[in-house]
Amino acid sequence: MIMRREILPLSIFLAFAVLPLLGNFGSDAFILSIVTRVMIFAIAAVSLDLILGYGALVSFGHAAFLGIGAYAVGILSAHGIREAAIQIPAALIVSALFALLTGAISLRTKGIYFIMITLAFGQMAYFFAVSLAAYGGDDDERRLTKSMDEPPLCLHAWQISFTHPASGESVAFTAPPPDWAHHDRQ
Repeated sequence: MIMRREILPLSIFLAFAVLPLLGNFGSDAFILSIVTRVMIFAIAAVSLDLILGYGALVSFGHAAFLGIGAYAVGILSAHGIREAAIQIPAALIVSALFALLTGAISLRTKGIYFIMITLAFGQMAYFFAVSLAAYGGDDDERRLTKSMDEPPLCLHAWQISFTHPASGESVAFTAPPPDWAHHDRQ
């Protein structure tokens, strides 16, 4: 029997579960994109709740697992592997291997030492991702100054569009793809 306090969380979960299906029936792609980002941040919040709320462990590196999974999907996509049946398990496996490695070391510490070692592992993951210049990870401005004359790749370019709700007029801005998106042209 469903308790009264469980109705709201279940209805929110049901709404988020049905929303991707509405995207197939001509729903606004912008709203679907925003809801996808909200769901990703919700996963990050739940992971923080699990480690801090239930485990009583203050971690400054738990976002590295999301980043590693995202880079796994991005690298596979850059090499032409766009099947979710391959990308999702690959992201989970790579994140789990990183968790196994860092967890074996981090869980041997306590208190401030645990906090500092999770911060160190998070920073190592960040600097590793930044050093992946072939996949757009570097912080320089080469991607921003690239010529706008080339047609952007749909999957790798940033596209922001705004639609006025009353008139239906839309304005779109498309940024050029990063350097790694053109690796097959060189």
